[in-house]
Amino acid sequence: MASISGNLASAAIKRAGTWGTAVAVGSGNRLRAKITDTQEVQKLVADTIGSGRIMAADGTIGNTIPRVSLEMQPGYRNNFDVLLALFLGTSASPGTEITASQGDYLHKPQVNTTLDAGGYATLAWETSTTTVKELVTAAVTSFGISFPSIPGFPVATFELLGDQIKYSSTENDNSEIQAATFTEGNPELITCAFVDTFWVDDQSTGALASGDLYSIVGYDLSLDRPHEIRAEIKGSAGNSAPVSGGDMTGTVTVDIKTLADHTWYTVWAAETAKKSRLSMEGSAIGTGVNKRFTILLPRMKLLDAPNAPLTSPGYIPLTLTFDLFDAVTAPTGMDSAFPHFEIVNTLSTSLVA
Repeated sequence: MASISGNLASAAIKRAGTWGTAVAVGSGNRLRAKITDTQEVQKLVADTIGSGRIMAADGTIGNTIPRVSLEMQPGYRNNFDVLLALFLGTSASPGTEITASQGDYLHKPQVNTTLDAGGYATLAWETSTTTVKELVTAAVTSFGISFPSIPGFPVATFELLGDQIKYSSTENDNSEIQAATFTEGNPELITCAFVDTFWVDDQSTGALASGDLYSIVGYDLSLDRPHEIRAEIKGSAGNSAPVSGGDMTGTVTVDIKTLADHTWYTVWAAETAKKSRLSMEGSAIGTGVNKRFTILLPRMKLLDAPNAPLTSPGYIPLTLTFDLFDAVTAPTGMDSAFPHFEIVNTLSTSLVA
């Protein structure tokens, strides 16, 4: 056994259809991400009252609930798309290509009202040259994406809630994790650039279009769908599949270069509902369309006042933090009443197949 450095450690993730049953990773399951795991431990310590002691003699572990945080640079086929689809729950097969015979497929990950309808994830990663940690199955409970720099690579985050982390007798060992591959040899990463587009307008207007273009210098989206592990006597070991822990929530923070007027204060005071579309494009797929990642937010409201601090001698910056809501019905030009996404890549099957 020998220790291993982070840049040499391999990791892989794969959709698992059944809670508590790990699946073997392989082709298409490689994951390049920062992985932080924690164990939520229930400590059982007996009362000392009437024992003649002033300190408990022993304790034991009642239950453990594993949580894993992933941070990664999102790509078109580096399993960012799969994790996003697992979080949302629905991503139908794209069907035919956008451009005949060019292998460009449009995926539309959307919210499913049934919790974890798309399945779970088995995650395994190396911890030394002969050991691995394996999150047997886990639900994806939250998603975030932000832009540290423009141009640059976005940063995506996911939170996973699992049944158990195995430290031995795992489904996937070092050799299997190392053998896992990307479906594309060196998958293209999503980038944000000057030519990408952010469109925003009132929710009640027609479909968003180029006339709704708005310049921004920063974007930070966060979506959370609370999950809860409920301990139960059930005749077998391990945590049961999680249940809903509350409403799905979300926010998006948009940074604007400078405060030009009080338009957004008027929007805030009037509580005007907005909708938006942020779209980033990559390279062309064959002679077809470009790879593309699009974020569609059908209903967003400024409940917090715009933030424009007068604290420096330069331009006054403007920050807008919107709360996200269910639009009840999909606005014109959108496919869902919930926050949803579009991904154009080379995968011909469902992201949650």
